[in-house]
Amino acid sequence: MSDYTGAALNAVLAAGPFHEALGLAIRTRGLSLERLRAHLAARGITLSTATLSYWQTGRRQPERHDSIEALIALEGVLHVPAGSLIALLPPPRPRGRPPADQAPGAPLLDLWPLDELPRLATYLRMPEYQTLRYVAVDDHVEFDADGVERALITRQVMRATAPTRHYFDISWVEHPDPEIPETTFRGASLVDRRWDAESGYLVCKLEFDHELAPGETIIVDQTTRYHSHGRALEHTRAFWAPVSTFIAQVTFDQALLPRHCFSVRAPNHADPLEDLQELTLNTDGQTHVVFTNAPVGICGMRWEW
Repeated sequence: MSDYTGAALNAVLAAGPFHEALGLAIRTRGLSLERLRAHLAARGITLSTATLSYWQTGRRQPERHDSIEALIALEGVLHVPAGSLIALLPPPRPRGRPPADQAPGAPLLDLWPLDELPRLATYLRMPEYQTLRYVAVDDHVEFDADGVERALITRQVMRATAPTRHYFDISWVEHPDPEIPETTFRGASLVDRRWDAESGYLVCKLEFDHELAPGETIIVDQTTRYHSHGRALEHTRAFWAPVSTFIAQVTFDQALLPRHCFSVRAPNHADPLEDLQELTLNTDGQTHVVFTNAPVGICGMRWEW
């Protein structure tokens, strides 16, 4: 790839539109649509050359969960940064209800049990509503040989609904330790954070390097390493607004694998989790679930040791 081509691809990946970025990425990679189809098939993804052609000409766009999974794999085949093409997707075309990332949001604290969280939120001057909407979220959780959660690696693709410079990230640890979790971010700077070791709440205030305009998208990568104790029983995420795509992946140590895994959902953390589907572990001790157009509430997975 020449410097010119690389610069052009980076520019269109940053600004879009989606079909132009996809088309240039395909031409830069030097693969025919048939070769792309074969690469995807080798990864267990079925996608026709006609669909690829429609996507790169703008006649159609990925919307269904199987299309989003194919696009995730396609980013790997094309050697573009993970999430870069997904971030350029326009909102799903209207089909009787508003797009997920334009639907009304819920107050941030409505989804969580009200113990120590309001105090932490007040200290950080967290607003009642976020001025960002999720486009896509990808969580990858790693467990050790004792079944203890050690790391969470997250990519969050968000779209601003109003001019905004800050984002507030709320996380909860099932078996907290007095020592604060280690957090690193890319795409935003950590301004302040508050940790409550008794409840397991961690609230981080992040700042972008410029004020986002309405409709502008941002990608934030986060790695959290826990000093936890006790076997975890679930990984869930609370969404204050509908999300187009949420991918939750877990990797268990081969020394301790769960007997059963289930995808789950609940209106909020005060309600019991509802089992949706049993999930299968692969030979690497991994499983995942993909939620598309998930509503406000709790999504994720749980397991039984």
